[in-house]
Amino acid sequence: MFDEIEKAPPQYKMIDGKIEFDRDDPVTFFAKIGAAIGIQQQAPKCHLVQQVGGLFAADATAEIMNTGIAIIDQIKPKGALESLLAVQMIGCHNAAVEMMKRALLSEQTTDGVDANINRATKLMRTFTAQTEALSRLRGKGQQAVRVEHVTVHAGSQAIVGNVEHKTGGEG
Repeated sequence: MFDEIEKAPPQYKMIDGKIEFDRDDPVTFFAKIGAAIGIQQQAPKCHLVQQVGGLFAADATAEIMNTGIAIIDQIKPKGALESLLAVQMIGCHNAAVEMMKRALLSEQTTDGVDANINRATKLMRTFTAQTEALSRLRGKGQQAVRVEHVTVHAGSQAIVGNVEHKTGGEG
């Protein structure tokens, strides 16, 4: 349990209405943020952190920033491309959930329900495509091709693929 707390990304705080970071050790703070979001360069790291905060609410709070960073930390992006995709995935998820909430409003019209469900469905499909893209970026899902020595003589035919032989005199 304590290992998880120690490995968790650092937390922003609200001080006098402003989102603040650990001023006593800013180098360590931003290094840990970089490790959580997969980017160490200062400008892109700060830009992504601001974008993540904006995905949850118009006025980001320290709690919102910490939540977004924690989610990205769980995705474990390696590099800028995976980090950008992780931010998009958070935004897509949040938008899909918002559309579903709107569809469930008691005063919602039938057309409103349909429109919001359609939007949510498109966003959820997009989210699925994003998770597949992340898997491809990480090298998962690649097909393995094994080539074995095959000789095909002139006038002969070869079959490429899996061949199953039926037993018991069938075929």
